[in-house]
Amino acid sequence: MARPSRVRSAVRELLERSDRHGWTIEAVGQALAERGIAADPSSVFRGLGRLEAEGSIDRVDLGDGRLRFESKRQHHEHVACERCGDVGAVPGCLVEDVIPAVERQTGFVITGHRVLFAGICGRCAAEGTA
Repeated sequence: MARPSRVRSAVRELLERSDRHGWTIEAVGQALAERGIAADPSSVFRGLGRLEAEGSIDRVDLGDGRLRFESKRQHHEHVACERCGDVGAVPGCLVEDVIPAVERQTGFVITGHRVLFAGICGRCAAEGTA
């Protein structure tokens, strides 16, 4: 059993109480610092890794090689801004209905999937950076 960690507990609480998607290690560290919790990047990394291993949080793969995490919730897809990198959720599963067809056509048994939409967020579009 892992020993208690103040950083891990703070990370768990931060992600559970947030609607934000795709937290980076740096963003978690900054949010903790804003709450008066000192945590070096390696402690944040270890805390996120432990929480993922426990099944408390999910890793979000946006295909850019950066580690991102979010609180474990109902399955959903993601959309990422091509300008600022903001990440949002697309509610529900958009491909659930096509999985049987994919299995028939490929012979694979589908065990999971990731869909990522890319675009320009409302803030960047309003600022004219699109």
